[in-house]
Amino acid sequence: MKPQAQKLQYDPNKWIEIHPPLMNTLQMFITERCNLRCQECFNRHNLGSDDMPLSTYEATVRRFNGDLGKILLSGGEPTLHPEIQEIIRLNHRLGLRTTVYTNGARLDRLVDIPLDGLSVRVSIFGIEDCVKALRDLEPYGHLPVMFTYMLKKDNVAELLEAAQILEREYRCETLLISTCLGEQYW
Repeated sequence: MKPQAQKLQYDPNKWIEIHPPLMNTLQMFITERCNLRCQECFNRHNLGSDDMPLSTYEATVRRFNGDLGKILLSGGEPTLHPEIQEIIRLNHRLGLRTTVYTNGARLDRLVDIPLDGLSVRVSIFGIEDCVKALRDLEPYGHLPVMFTYMLKKDNVAELLEAAQILEREYRCETLLISTCLGEQYW
């Protein structure tokens, strides 16, 4: 017997559409290193072992600072950068909002940093038994975390359950849904 499909219900008292203010954003790939090798990763062909030196990062950010409002930290896995805390502190000192795009495996590295102006975006591919599974995440209670559910044919059925778990157990206030690109995922 085929399971009944469930529809996601939009509850305007619980969930809202966010229209953030427009601001110039600079995306910085601060490391080539990653602790995972997700087949779905758009940047998997650029992974290696190098980290952007802090001096290069600072020079680049200062060059564009007058025109910036936000920095996106990406990689590889940005939490593996040996100076991730100092990078975030620098952005804070310069008055820049910071978003860290991460697989969530090393949120323990995001300590002793200013939290105002910081957001952490964790991408997941499902609840269990997959790379970047929701159930593999360690508690992160101190961080402002939002989640991106990477939708593909083999995880569509558990989207509603994942959203409920994220809300109930991880205090998720923002859930973004993105699709994996490529025919093999659909």
